Amino acid sequence: MKHLEDVDMDIVVNEGVVVDELTLLNGSWINVFEYKNSLFYIDEVQMLGPFEDWDEIDKMLEKVINHVDRDPDNRVMYHMRAKRRK
Repeated sequence: MKHLEDVDMDIVVNEGVVVDELTLLNGSWINVFEYKNSLFYIDEVQMLGPFEDWDEIDKMLEKVINHVDRDPDNRVMYHMRAKRRK
């Protein structure tokens, strides 16, 4: 796995495909991009990746959704999930 420093995230954002997108009521957002058979997790604070499969990304998304479910002032406004590759 390459380190993030080895990846030009502008290229990931411009040439990659959004395969998961989450927007919260409080304005927070998460995008998961697929680029060259790798996955990248990007939110308003951090850029993580590349990941070879969905395992770690699913854990991060589940953590966010669980946090939102416990916050009465926040909720998921939009969640798009593209068909995942095998």
